[in-house]
Parts: sequence; C-alpha cells; structure tokens
Amino acid sequence: MAGMQRRRFLSSLLPTAGTPLLASCAAGGPRASWPPCDADAAGRALREVVDDPALPLASLSVATWQGGSPGLALALGRRWIAPVPTQAHRSATPDTLYRIASASKLVTAIGALRLAEAGVLDLDADIGAALGTTVRHPLAPQLPITPRLLLSHRSGLSDAAGYSFIDTDVALADLFRPGTRLWAGGAVYGPQGRPGEWFRYANLNYSLLGTLMERATGEPFAALMDRLVLQPLGLEGGYDISAFSAATWGRTATLYRRRDDQERWQPDGPWRAQRDEPGHGVPVPLVLPSRYRPGRNATPYSPTGGLRISAPGLARIGALILGEGQLDGVRLLSPSSVRLMREPVWRWQAAPPNGEPLDGLARAWALGAQVFTDHAGPDRGDRLVAGGGWSGFGHFGNAYGAYSGLVIDPAQQRIVVYLVGGVGQDPETQPGRHSALYRFEERILAVLAGCG
Repeated sequence: MAGMQRRRFLSSLLPTAGTPLLASCAAGGPRASWPPCDADAAGRALREVVDDPALPLASLSVATWQGGSPGLALALGRRWIAPVPTQAHRSATPDTLYRIASASKLVTAIGALRLAEAGVLDLDADIGAALGTTVRHPLAPQLPITPRLLLSHRSGLSDAAGYSFIDTDVALADLFRPGTRLWAGGAVYGPQGRPGEWFRYANLNYSLLGTLMERATGEPFAALMDRLVLQPLGLEGGYDISAFSAATWGRTATLYRRRDDQERWQPDGPWRAQRDEPGHGVPVPLVLPSRYRPGRNATPYSPTGGLRISAPGLARIGALILGEGQLDGVRLLSPSSVRLMREPVWRWQAAPPNGEPLDGLARAWALGAQVFTDHAGPDRGDRLVAGGGWSGFGHFGNAYGAYSGLVIDPAQQRIVVYLVGGVGQDPETQPGRHSALYRFEERILAVLAGCG
C-alpha cells in the first residue's frame, strides 16, 4: 500500500516449471489446529502461483513461524533477471532481501515505540512544536496532531501534497507553511475527517514520523532503525542500501514489472527493473551525509516503505511482537507497547462513515499495524482465507512491483510472511475473490495457512 488506495497503490524470461526452488521446514513447536508443514507440497502449490501465465511473478519468498520456532522458509523465481543472454540469472533464496514497501511501516512503528518507552518521543505531543511550525487541521484547529495519530493514520493528513521529497534541502515543515514551495494550497490537510476520528491511509504520516524520530535523537533515520531494531535482533538489511556490504547488496532482489516506459503493461514483453539492481554495481547513495540534516526530512530513507529485509527476517520481526516484545532473550518493547500495536484504535463504520477503507481492506487499525477482522462482503474486505476463521494483525504493502504481507496470529501463535519481487501483468486483471487483496496474494496466503 504505497498509495492511498490498496488496488491502485498499492517471454523468454518467464519463470518456468524448472524455476529453482529452495525450501526448508523446521520442526517448530506445537501446531495448534494447523496441519503439519509439508514443504514439498507448499513448494509445488506456490510454484503454480509464480508460474501462472496469466500473472507470473518474478520471484517469491515466504517464511512462517509457529509455536516459538521458525517454520517454512522457501524461495522461488529469480531475484535478478539477466537482461542479455550472456549473463546468468540469479535465483531467489530464503536469504534474499526485498524492499517490502508499506510493511516497513510496522517496523518503523517499533522504532517509534522504543523511543516513546525511553521518554525520547512523546506520542501525544503536538508535532508542530517539534517541526517548528503550526500544524492544525482546518476542520479542528483546536486539536493538535500527534505521533499517536500518525501511527494509526488518524491524523487527518493527506498524500495530496506529496510524501516523498528526496531533496535533502527540503524541510517537511514547509508542507504546513503557507507560501512555501511545499504548501500546495494546504493540500496536506485531507478534505474531510477530524484528527483522531477519521482514518485516511497516508504515507506522509510515516514520512513525518521518521522525521520526528530524527529530530528527537539527532540520528539519521536509517542508522536509528539499525540501532533500535535490526542490530539487536541480528537482522540483515535496512533502510539505506548504500550502507549495505557487497554481499548484502548482492542478495537483494531487483523489483520488476512487465511495463513499458509509458507504464503500459506488456505481458509478453521483458521484465523491466524498477528498483534495486545489484546486477548494475554498487548502489547509489540515498543521501550525501555531508548535506543531510537529521530532523528536517527523513523521506530519502523512506520510513514509509524503504526497508529491505528477507522473509525469515521479517518473520523474526513478527516473532518479536508475538513474544510480547521479546525474542531470544532480547527485549525491545514492553508488553504494553505491543498491545498498542495489536488493539485497534479505529474500526470502520459505514454510517456515518469514519474513514476511507481502502476498497474494504482497512477494517480496523492499531498503532503501526492493521488488525484483520475476517470480513468479506460486497465491499471486499480483509478476509485472509476463503473459508474465514483466520484473524490477527500485521501489514501489507506494494510498490514498484513488490508485494509484501506479514500476518501475526496470536491465537494460533503463528506468523506468515510473503515477499514478491515483481508482477508480469496488471494485478487489476486478477482481483481477489474474498478480499481486497489480489488473487495471487490470496493464493499465497491459502498455501501458507496450511503450512505453519
């Protein structure tokens, strides 16, 4: 969900039946009511999704966690597709890193809650005071907009004025200052909905949140997230690809679409790289450190969608939350902070409407995470499997051809993750049958629901 609306957000190179498959399936802990893991069956079913000629996938990595232990870790397709015959493709493996789009927001939220626990970031403070300007929605000029509202997309702010300003000379505070180049007539304020009451999914919320985190600590956002989350959990990846080692960059998946330069879909055409191309040498630095001023504009590091991580790595993030903020003896969050990520502060209501439900996918939201209500209906919904009965919380994402999903299920003590590295056809041609997800995502979740 890199954009506002989920379903708008967010050849010779076609993977074939011979696409490499790498999988493992740990014994794990108690399986609750879920069936035993069959890695071979899961691999065959997921290969059918990847190789579907109607909507092929460039690559797919999945991971599960069950009963306190890692479960399935499987990868299919190619993390890099050679543009010329003289070069060799690179297969996806379980340790392939993907840009995970909006699922990054859940990880950003963990960093923000850690700062809140440390007393460094006040979740209920007026963000205008930190930004050095007045931030008041015209529909509720007496109400401050706070980090808590940013975390749950209840700030009343909109992406209409933009949310990804990579120029290091830009200050996000100018979005709220009439007469500046970012003001755009006050488009930053959504046309309806008072802060604290109205849900509007806006990437800007997390661009601002990352900037506030920088302002509170004086650290660049990417380095801050390394310190707060990734390093304590021993996770490879991060929000700054220019800081990756050569080995880490070499394991990063290129994101693909089969679209031409005018963004017209070409299902029979070549895979076209969109982002992250390890085959083309070292990454270009996201920012020049000598020019970067933490606390003005964190969007070059994309707090809203720029995390690169592997499927098993993202499953470990889920396991931290499932463990009430502790994993492998390392405590990063208190149970009370975890509850903030699990318990909805907003639930969709149709009359009178209290938000924008993303084609029915957004039914409930907590701080940093979507809460799945197992709803299916004419307005689509957030049902994870066709027969229903599976709920929990987590986050989806899509951008540049990447699709991601993280589902944390406390009732069954399990986690599922999928990361897709590109699509070969317009996913709008395959809408979901029981949710606002796309059909290929529903098919992936159906497999993972049976292999924990």
